[in-house]
Order: sequence, then C-alpha cells, then structure tokens
Amino acid sequence: LSRAVAWLTDAFAEVLRIPVRELEPAAPLEVYGADSLITMEVADRVERELGADIGPLPFLGGTIGSVAEVLAAAGKFAGDGTNAPPDSTGADRRAVDGDQAPAGVRDSAPVGQADRTAAEPALVPGGRSDARPGTPPNTRPPQPIAVIGMAGRFPGADSLDAFWENLRTGRRAVREVPEDRWTRSEHHDAPGRAPHRWGGFLDGVDLFDPRLFRISPREAERMDPQERLFLQCVWEALEDSGSTAEGLREGAGTADVGVFAGVSGSPYQQLSLERWGRGHREAPPSGTWSVANRVSHVYRFGGPSIAVDTVCSSSLTALHLACESLRSGECAAAVAGGVSLVLHPSHHLALSAAAMLSSDGRGRAFSADGDGIVTGEGVGAVVLKPLEAALRDGDRVHGVLLASGINTNSSAGAYATPDRDAQHRLIRGVLDRAGLSPGDVQYVEAASAGSPLADPLEAMALGEAYGPESGLYVGSVKPAVGHLEAASGMAQLTKVLLQLRYGRLAPTLDCDPPHPAVAESGLRPVRAETPWTR
Repeated sequence: LSRAVAWLTDAFAEVLRIPVRELEPAAPLEVYGADSLITMEVADRVERELGADIGPLPFLGGTIGSVAEVLAAAGKFAGDGTNAPPDSTGADRRAVDGDQAPAGVRDSAPVGQADRTAAEPALVPGGRSDARPGTPPNTRPPQPIAVIGMAGRFPGADSLDAFWENLRTGRRAVREVPEDRWTRSEHHDAPGRAPHRWGGFLDGVDLFDPRLFRISPREAERMDPQERLFLQCVWEALEDSGSTAEGLREGAGTADVGVFAGVSGSPYQQLSLERWGRGHREAPPSGTWSVANRVSHVYRFGGPSIAVDTVCSSSLTALHLACESLRSGECAAAVAGGVSLVLHPSHHLALSAAAMLSSDGRGRAFSADGDGIVTGEGVGAVVLKPLEAALRDGDRVHGVLLASGINTNSSAGAYATPDRDAQHRLIRGVLDRAGLSPGDVQYVEAASAGSPLADPLEAMALGEAYGPESGLYVGSVKPAVGHLEAASGMAQLTKVLLQLRYGRLAPTLDCDPPHPAVAESGLRPVRAETPWTR
C-alpha cells in the first residue's frame, strides 16, 4: 500500500504542481484543487503506466490513501515488484519536492462539464441538468407551458424533417473538420495527445439574407454568425407556429413577447482579433448579448430580452427562464433557444488539452468504452405560450412543459465535478413540482455524451430518482450529432418533441457495452427504433 501511496503522491504532485511534502495521503483531494479534469488526468496516467483501468470514480470525494487502496485491491504494487511503476525517485521527484513549487498555475476551462448545471423541463425530467428541489407534492403544480412552434438546424440536417429521419435511422452526422473552418496546419493539438479532427458541423453558416431582416450588408458582415443563425431560426419557428411576429405581439397585448437565447462565447470575436493583429482595423463584432437583443429588435418584441451563458446548459437555462417569465406575467409569449458554432481551432485545442475529447470521433453515451465527447454545432428555437392561452387561440401544441428548475454542483467537492446527489434532488424536485411520480415517466433524454466520469454519475442519479427496478428507457442525441454545448439542450428537447409527434423512440448510437452504472441503475438505453406507447 505504501508504494501505491508514493506513486499517487508523485502523480498528483506533478499534475497539481504542488511539492510532494505538502500532500497528505489522508486529506481530501479537493483541498488541493484536484477538480474533475485533474482527476481524469491522473486516472488516465494510472491506466497508461500501471495498466489499471479503475476509472475516475474512486477519486471523487476520495484521498490519495483511499485511491491507493483501490489500486492495491486491483493487484497493483503487490509481491516482488509485479506491476511496479517506473522509479519515482531521483531527479524527477526532487524537482517537484524542492523548496519552491514550479511556476505557473493550471488554467483549464471545464467546458464539457458545464451541462451538469442545467435547466430541465419535466417533459424530459432527467436530462442532464441540476435543478432546485421544487414545491412539496401537495402544492398546486405551476402553470403548464405549451410549445407551439419549433425550428432548428443540426449537424446533417437543415430541417426538422431531416433531423428526425437521421435520428430514426441511426445516421451519424459527425465528420472531420470542414476545410472552410481551419486547415490542419492551423490545428495544433495538445502535446502528447492524438489529433482530434472530428465534430458535428453545420453547412453554410456564412449564408444570410440581410435585406429580409432590414439589416444592411455592411452591418451583417460584422454580426456574429451565431447571431445571424439564431435570427433565421426564430423566423422559422414563428412560421412553424402558424403566426407572424406581428400576430404574436398582438396576441400578447401589453405583456408583449420575451426572448431568451442560450449562447456561450463568440469565436467570431477571436477571428476578428486575429484580423486586427494582421493590421485590419475594423469594428469588432457585437457581443453575445446581441443574439437575443437582435431578435427583439427585428421582430419588435418588447418583453424581456436575455442572452444566457451557462455554457453547456445555456439553452435549457434560457428555456427555464422563459417559462418562469411566462408564469409570472412578465411576458405573454416567449421565444427560447440556443446557438453554438465552432469557428476557431482553439476550442478543440482547449478540450483536447483537458483530455475531454473522444479518441476516435465517437461519443459513446452510456457505454463502458466512453473516453470523451465529440464537439458539435447547432441552433434551435421554440415558441412558447401558457397552455391555456394556446388552447384558447387554437394553436398547434407540440408538447407541454409542466415544470422545470435549476441548481448547481456546489456540494460536489472538487470544482467542475458532477454531483449525482444534486442531480437526484433536481429530478425529484421537478417531478414534485409537476405533480408527477417517478412511475409516470417512461423515457428520459439524457445528457450523456461519452464522458467516463459524468455519464456514470448521471446514470446513478437517474437510478436513485426513478428506482433500479423502473426499466426506464433512456436515450442521448449526442452520439449522433456531437455535443452542441450552448445549443445541446435544444437538440435534446427537439428530439423528444419529435418522438412524441411520431410515437417512436429513436436509437442511441454506440451505447454498448453498457457501463456497469447503467445496468445497476435499471436503465434501458434505446438501441433500435422502438414504438412509444403512451
């Protein structure tokens, strides 16, 4: 056991850049700032150098001593040197254990973990989002919200009809980086890691008709493509609702129409700064706030206009805020959605450096073979009204949102580490608010994307919330299109609404062999197109 402790101490000291003498085997790893990215890096080293595939779960809430016991139980560091690690003494150890720690600090943005902080409608109560426990079961459920219009563009699909056909038939829309984004010479991967060249990309993201929206060509050139895409998507969602912007405004009366857009970061601004550095002195593109404000201006919507950045949960948080605004009377109708584009290679570089990307371009949700996510792009929007108003106005109703909620992983310990207890409280709380019991739910569209840490924790949370005997159907859109980050919630919601429309559950790709946590939680990944009898 002492050899395992010594090896792990060296490994954490090197990754954390903390002298060995300052690490206590009995101290919680979180006190040293060992977040999920750091524990993943050490777990990867354990597998690579020791041949021990213990995964990241033993590190959660653990200590160096407790992880060493797991290694010892796996037969490592036993007997006369079998499975012994390389010599960790000498110059390398002295360099870490010197009088002064190496200069610099770790600076890694936990992009892929952010959808552990999300908003989730009760229509899909277990999708990866953490929401505040709702009202007690005896409290009157909140006002139901109707989805009366929807639109979206997702990888491999410029329309929702094409999107459904891809989902139904199990078509994978992940591909290599298009040449019009960046060249291979511009794409420098993280040192020591294989190049990651895959993603779910949209076509024609530069195409835009400015005159249709009363925008000058000059101004359109300065607009972030994410802003232009979302503006067009809202147009299509309004068309799907059978209404016009004017009709929606008139129906809303003095309460007016709100706009809530999920968007995280602006790669177009990065490109603009590079042009500035090359001598092109031009006005920078507008910020992400304009994604929502532009819609409000063009369509003359006078209600709340809010751009939401909670990274991967952005579009579901926007959806939650829109529902709450409708229930409070701040607006009488609302548009909610999200958009995300990958326009700069630095995004792949950051995720690759954090060891968050799949090794072969496949995000294996629910699978024991999952080793990372695949990025993706998309845009989606829904038009919302209180159900009572939608029925009164004769609107077509795609689905009803009974309740939603948000919270965060603040009690998980290490920063960016998913918290299955928070997710469990979210699910049960939103079910309570909606007036539902776990047995009322037949299907959950999860946020599983292939993460070896987050996916099993989500499965455990779902099993605890719905019961290991539930036989609950679960699915994930992400293996088919990639993780769309700020727009991922719209892909999830749209998939569920389409499944409701057609009465079929679409298959989840690459979910075998199932992770033990999935089997133990009683979950049933949808492996083939399945009738949904309600």
